[in-house]
Amino acid sequence: MSMKNAWARTMAVIAVAALAGCEWEGTDQSESTSQRYNWVRFDGTYRAAANGYLVSGFGDVLQITAETIGTAVAGVSSYNGVFDNDNVVPGTVQINAGVFALTDNGAGALAGGGKTGTIIYKTGAWSINLLGEWPPGGTPIVATYRHGDASSPGGGGEPIYTMTVQQAGNSLTLIDNNGGTYSGLISTISSSGGQTIEYPDTTTSMPANGDTMTASFEVEGRSSSGVSVKIVGNLTGTATVTAATATTPSTIRLANRTIRGTWIEANGATGEVLGTAP
Repeated sequence: MSMKNAWARTMAVIAVAALAGCEWEGTDQSESTSQRYNWVRFDGTYRAAANGYLVSGFGDVLQITAETIGTAVAGVSSYNGVFDNDNVVPGTVQINAGVFALTDNGAGALAGGGKTGTIIYKTGAWSINLLGEWPPGGTPIVATYRHGDASSPGGGGEPIYTMTVQQAGNSLTLIDNNGGTYSGLISTISSSGGQTIEYPDTTTSMPANGDTMTASFEVEGRSSSGVSVKIVGNLTGTATVTAATATTPSTIRLANRTIRGTWIEANGATGEVLGTAP
């Protein structure tokens, strides 16, 4: 064997030994991501109410809490009036008349407990019909809502009208209509019945029909204009539960889904995230 060939074989052995001694480590997310929330799904495309911006600036939007807008009269079940403020932000209205509470759907309709009503966002004109019922005479009728210029986009310079939610267990990805992508985790899912549920089974309290399911989340990413963004908020939906049979497991479907949260840019600017899906 020539000295040249012997040297080549020696170097090959050293190279193999070096590779055999390497340890290649991947990122282990087993402690943070899991499939434990696959039993309830928030996937879908969420759209801004009334064709507005899904992400809007906070700057000129004000919160109004428990504004007195009327007084109940015994025997009277229909009421109407006008809020003290116009330019009401869709999806933020709740009117309370004693035990009756009606909220808006972002498209001008009020509903709750089988009662109905309307709200004109531009003017603040409202009406409710308690359908043959009424609170005790003298009970204040109060409204909670936001108003102001919610038309300024808060999407890092690019208006955001829709957000597509992709869920895999507790892993969550949001993709806006401009292609901005934000990824993170669902921390908890709870029901209005009081349960915090990970793996529903025969030993776990299942949510009831009509329960509001709430998923708390935090995601991070970059907007299409390159701005670093964190979104912290909640996904909610109304549960329809189909009981298990001898051959099929129970199922839970969500309707009237909403995404609501805070848009936080690296430069300190903030905005409101608010959208709905069927």
